[in-house]
Amino acid sequence: MFPNRTMISKTIGRINKFFEIASSLVLLATLVMTCVDVVGRYFFNSPLQGATELTELAIALIVFFVFPVVCYQRKHVSIDILDSYFPKRFEFARDAVTNVLIAASLFYLSFQIFNLAARAAKRNESTEMLSLEIYPLFYGIGVFCLIGGVFTFLCIFFPDTETKSNELNSYD
Repeated sequence: MFPNRTMISKTIGRINKFFEIASSLVLLATLVMTCVDVVGRYFFNSPLQGATELTELAIALIVFFVFPVVCYQRKHVSIDILDSYFPKRFEFARDAVTNVLIAASLFYLSFQIFNLAARAAKRNESTEMLSLEIYPLFYGIGVFCLIGGVFTFLCIFFPDTETKSNELNSYD
């Protein structure tokens, strides 16, 4: 038996909330780490070893943690050049085709990132200073892209009328 729309929507909302909290925690940890690094560097002449690498990895995590959130909340950048040429009755079809194309792109991107992660694991690639293996990060990024693709695809079946009615149009 296929679960009802409300249950799916709530589950997606919970997953979305997890990604919001996780990205916020990684950002907070990056902020604290940067403060410790700066204080250590300027006051004690002892910078935090590997802070640059950890910051780079944290930024990658933050960007891709937020990726499914952006897809779910439909907050990605979009340009409405062709909107005035589409009649209202074709709006759903236009949005569905757009979501399918974006989802397909994200699925392809996640497939490529999984291949990159497998190569990194096979070659034992690691960061330069701290020697942290990078393939787990790549696998995580691939999973986040995959989830973003699923969320984008589900947007076809769960159109968000609230988001569309609250859009800000500075040209109207």
